[in-house]
Amino acid sequence: MAETWEDKVDKQVYVLEGYTYIGNPITRNPGATRGHGGTGAWILNSIFSQTSTVETKKQHKDILWIQMVDSDNTTYIAVVYSRPNDKSSHAQIMTTLRHNYEELSKSGRVVIMGDLNAKITY
Repeated sequence: MAETWEDKVDKQVYVLEGYTYIGNPITRNPGATRGHGGTGAWILNSIFSQTSTVETKKQHKDILWIQMVDSDNTTYIAVVYSRPNDKSSHAQIMTTLRHNYEELSKSGRVVIMGDLNAKITY
């Protein structure tokens, strides 16, 4: 799951038997009539023995890093949301992802997924 519209102020408790939900809610602008942003993921409990969020050295509010560990390996998943037509923010997200990849790939596999709403640039 990528864009959730989950709000920090009106946060919901999500329960789905057999899954763990990890989310990164947004702060809505006062008077906003339409939700956007927020990231989250459902993780099947039986896949990994440990699941948690990860704080990277370089962070971006629209990138949620999840670490999943089992006896054989560690996998890091980035759940990303990039707002449509926001080239500046998209460039910052891509730069942050490059830094995060360099940091996390030294100790595990890295997967990046999400709702980028923009062309991928290198």
